[in-house]
Amino acid sequence: MFFTQLSFWGFFLPVLGLAVVLPRLFGPYSRSLMLLAASWLSYAFWDWRFLGLLIVSTAVVWAIALRIEDAEGAARKRWLWLSLVFSIGLLGVFKYLNFFVDSFIGLMAAIGMPVTDDWAVRLILPLGISFYTFQTVGYTIDVYRRTLPAERSFANVALFASFFPTLASGPIQRAGDLLAQIRAPRPILWDDIGRGAVLCLLGLIKKIVIADALAPQVAAIYGADPSVVGGADVIYATWLFAIQIYCDFSGYTDIARGVARMLGFDLKYNFLQPYFATSPQEFWRRWHISLSTWLRDYLYIPLGGSRGGSAAIDRNLMITMLLGGLWHGAAWNFVAWGGFQGAVQVIQRRLGLKGRKPGQPVAGGIVGKLRHIVTVALFFQVTCYGWLLFRATSFDQIAAFTAHIFTAPLRTAGLISAPPVPALCGILFLLLWDLCAETADDQRFYMRWPLAVRACLWAAMIYLLAFGATTATSVFIYAKF
Repeated sequence: MFFTQLSFWGFFLPVLGLAVVLPRLFGPYSRSLMLLAASWLSYAFWDWRFLGLLIVSTAVVWAIALRIEDAEGAARKRWLWLSLVFSIGLLGVFKYLNFFVDSFIGLMAAIGMPVTDDWAVRLILPLGISFYTFQTVGYTIDVYRRTLPAERSFANVALFASFFPTLASGPIQRAGDLLAQIRAPRPILWDDIGRGAVLCLLGLIKKIVIADALAPQVAAIYGADPSVVGGADVIYATWLFAIQIYCDFSGYTDIARGVARMLGFDLKYNFLQPYFATSPQEFWRRWHISLSTWLRDYLYIPLGGSRGGSAAIDRNLMITMLLGGLWHGAAWNFVAWGGFQGAVQVIQRRLGLKGRKPGQPVAGGIVGKLRHIVTVALFFQVTCYGWLLFRATSFDQIAAFTAHIFTAPLRTAGLISAPPVPALCGILFLLLWDLCAETADDQRFYMRWPLAVRACLWAAMIYLLAFGATTATSVFIYAKF
């Protein structure tokens, strides 16, 4: 069940009702047990065969974390490595086995020794395995570092790993944040219901009205013969994909945060107007924040971070972003995308450019603001080239599309068409929403408005969702990772 399906809301509303009623009858912990059962049930709806994998992997992590806390000296490190090998090994097998098999077959064909794949085992990628693996790995490392005590309750760890709003596509939760809320559940307030509903409404507009409406146009150009596509077609499709993936992924995050909020949990922001970034460093402070901070704390800093000479820092950045790219998907274009993200960060650092922090005011008066707007527009093009690498289906397509952009940027094969009117209205609405949030440096800027104005806003959002609703919804992009 996904957020865009009526079956999910038919599932969620009874869960919400139980989350309100059960604590009054049986105490606050009854809500956590019910949410764990609901999370496992929702996962079984997707594919019951992988529910056992989720439960077993969680149990192993829970048990090893207890051993890590009780152990001393070298034994603690051995338990840590056992947990990491187990968790990352499972992720590697299920997510990357097919990738390595296909790469081996392609290599053999390239050197004139073609082989068939009759001998290969093909595996289905379990839903959310990239997200819940990173959560449990982070939990284990925090216990090892003694920044977090090991959780004695298996049910609490299981709910942390499988909480259904975040299970499919995150945001990646830190144990110190979510486990603390699971241990000490708070009452659900009417304010939680209202704030959560607004987030869900915003996320559905992003996903259904904008992302799903743009997907066919992007697919038409990226699925066309590269030899006939013009540079203008590529640029246009990549701009649309930039909007599509932002609305698709941040839309999921908004709904996940909204659903969690209505259940009494406060999840941190995962997006802060990323296309207002002026540099690669600033972009990753705004885009998929739960992943970028995870990579920083559990990969980049252990590699050495910003310590050492320039070559060592560049190496750490490249390794981090390459592995971050590979985390997104088992394909070479994701590795190329990660390499591109690492390269632009290295270039920024080498040039001595300072990344602006979200919310930091723009200095320099009118001239400074104009310069800032131009910088945002120019860096957006850099970001879009990265999305070309992300969306491409092969290196041949990357090479052809890149050549078209730089040799014939105005040529078109007639593949450009305007998005549907509801999508255009949704894009304009989202642009105004993000501008208000950026200007106010407050994601809940609308709460400062009079009640009558807020009521008009909510009515406009409901109308926009109904205006752009379609039955041709697609799976969330990041659910595939």
